[in-house]
Amino acid sequence: MSGVELERFVADVKADPRLQAELKERGSGLASVVEIARSRGYEITTDDVRDYVRAQHRDLTEQELDAVTGGVFRAGMMGGGMQMMGFPV
Repeated sequence: MSGVELERFVADVKADPRLQAELKERGSGLASVVEIARSRGYEITTDDVRDYVRAQHRDLTEQELDAVTGGVFRAGMMGGGMQMMGFPV
C-alpha cells in the first residue's frame, strides 16, 4: 500500500478546488477516482483507497463500505462517499 502517496492525494484534494471539481464531475466510482489520481501522477490503487476508507471509518457497515467502494459516488452518495475519504464536498 502506498499510504504516503494516498495521504498526499487526499491533502492535495482538500487544497485544490479544481481537483475537487474534477472528482465531483468525473468521480463516478472508486475506479474513476483512482484513474483521476493516477492521471495526475499519484501512484495509488483501488485497494489503497478501500483500505484508507476502512481505516478512517472502522464503524462502517459492510453495506456502507460497499456503497463507497462499489461505485455509488453519484447522486446522494457522492457527497457522503467523498467526505468519508476526507474530501470536502
